[in-house]
Amino acid sequence: MKMRTIASYTAVIIGTLALLFLAWVFRQALVLFIFSLAAAAAARPSVDSLTRRGIRRTIALIIVYTILVGLALGALGAVGGPLLKEMQKLGDAMANTYDRIWAQWPEGTQFQQMVAQRLPPPAELYQSFSPERQNSSPQGVLGITLGSLTFLGELATILILSVYWGIDRVHFERLWLSI
Repeated sequence: MKMRTIASYTAVIIGTLALLFLAWVFRQALVLFIFSLAAAAAARPSVDSLTRRGIRRTIALIIVYTILVGLALGALGAVGGPLLKEMQKLGDAMANTYDRIWAQWPEGTQFQQMVAQRLPPPAELYQSFSPERQNSSPQGVLGITLGSLTFLGELATILILSVYWGIDRVHFERLWLSI
């Protein structure tokens, strides 16, 4: 093989690895970008339908996204209450099951006895979730809160980018076709 061929193969491999590395580094932004494009593409038929009926494109976008956000919030409101009740029932059932395992498994099969020996007593386990523990509870609440806010921020970013792609659709189609 010629040196020029080897050099071109090497350049292609290094370029591919560099692109994969950049995709890995910017994976969160890339995922937000892809989801925003998908949301814009999903809303496009409804927006086009409204524009064919004589509504300006920006007003049509506002209508479609307002309806979508309203439906999402309505579904969350309808499912949220029963979901919280079911989660509480699940927690109670898990506590009862743990108590039963702690009481019955020490006399069970060899595997059950081995597992029961490694389990902490129920009182110690429940105390680790109590508010009196200084580090575990506030850190857990803070983690859940920050995770929820991050998720809501990412949803807002997807929504805003999606509206942006929808408003300037022709410009981006030309850009993609030129690439």
